[in-house]
Amino acid sequence: MGEGRAHLAWPELGLAVTLSADNIFRHCVIAVLGDVVAIEPVTNANDGVNLLDRGEPAHGMLMIEPGASIGGRVRFALS
Repeated sequence: MGEGRAHLAWPELGLAVTLSADNIFRHCVIAVLGDVVAIEPVTNANDGVNLLDRGEPAHGMLMIEPGASIGGRVRFALS
């Protein structure tokens, strides 16, 4: 699988994080809550269920059979 990458930097703190993920993770949710930053690679777009229902092609929802599984890798590199 291919990889997607994202890079977030806080130059004033001298910090950065680079995220690389398998192609299964085509979206990323980033939340800044005060001094906390949450980074969550996800397979689906925000509101993916409703996007799928409306026929939007970029919904990202994955359909798997009962008992099946999917997997992927994510790497966070701090610098």
